[in-house]
Amino acid sequence: MESLLCNEVWLMMSPVLDHDEVHANEALEYCNVNCGYHSTSTTSLYSNSEDCQRAFISFLEKEAFYMPERGYLKLVKENCSTDSGRFKAIHWFVESQRRLNLSLETVFRAANYLDRFGSLKDCQVRNDWMFELVSVACLSIAFKFETNAPNVLNEIQTEGLEHSFESSLIQRMELILLKALEWRLCPTTSYSYLELLTRSIDPLNRHFVQELITELLVKALLDSSFSEFRPCIIALSAIQRISKEFLSTINDSLCSHFSVLIPPDQKDDLIKCCKMMMDLCHTSTSAKKISCINCPSSPVTVLGTHSCCDFCDCQIDHSLLLTINSPDINYFGGSTKKRKREQEEGGV
Repeated sequence: MESLLCNEVWLMMSPVLDHDEVHANEALEYCNVNCGYHSTSTTSLYSNSEDCQRAFISFLEKEAFYMPERGYLKLVKENCSTDSGRFKAIHWFVESQRRLNLSLETVFRAANYLDRFGSLKDCQVRNDWMFELVSVACLSIAFKFETNAPNVLNEIQTEGLEHSFESSLIQRMELILLKALEWRLCPTTSYSYLELLTRSIDPLNRHFVQELITELLVKALLDSSFSEFRPCIIALSAIQRISKEFLSTINDSLCSHFSVLIPPDQKDDLIKCCKMMMDLCHTSTSAKKISCINCPSSPVTVLGTHSCCDFCDCQIDHSLLLTINSPDINYFGGSTKKRKREQEEGGV
């Protein structure tokens, strides 16, 4: 019972911390003003090529501060449950975006939070219910950039999860997440480059091309193998792949122009990512097998001493674990039926 979430000794205090909430609100307000979403409209946000180049360089400088820690891909690939848990979480982000009509930037932001948090040495998620709790917190924070609705936590939990969490527990997880991410909530993602890289496309075809590129970017987001690449590399690889299919629509020189701006140490990654993007076009990420997923933890194992300590190697207030019981975590029907079946089989 000594380790759960990221050295959060401050959780021993009241679950609602006024100064942290004020800090969170200020951070969200700042990002709402300075990191507005773009839309896949027929009107470009950039008036000329000079604006594009300046914006691209600005994105390049910014994205380096929002990358997962080194070794994250190796960590994910060496742990099948982590890889499958990540896939399920991001797939749930995508499904939630469709269900709630969210901006796709919200999905990419939430995935960025998830990867950055998971890459921290002391914040590695290992249990199904914990993955879901972190995922809900990631989407909740990203969702708040779009809405001030009071029932966000209830709204995002209506479908696609095996567990339902009390608002107080999610809010604690949000504060832990925010502190672990050092309140840096406005990442440059691969989706951030979409408008920039398609500016010169004929307005009549731009929306169609953006949809094709977006589909590739979402597939790449679901595949943890792409987490080692910078967002600019993924975005350029996607548009280059689409340009192979629609040379008459996309000005290929545009890709070359931006590729020149890529840092020299990223050139090899661009070549590698382009090859992976080509393979991705021939596979269905949505049909990816999640063969290593462990069975959802039952209420007994969730509250067990050894299972609760597996969240990560950080110390936390033990009282948080005591609050994780039936009022805080609800198990949906599928899990209940499974437990009943296991109990019947055990009785036999």
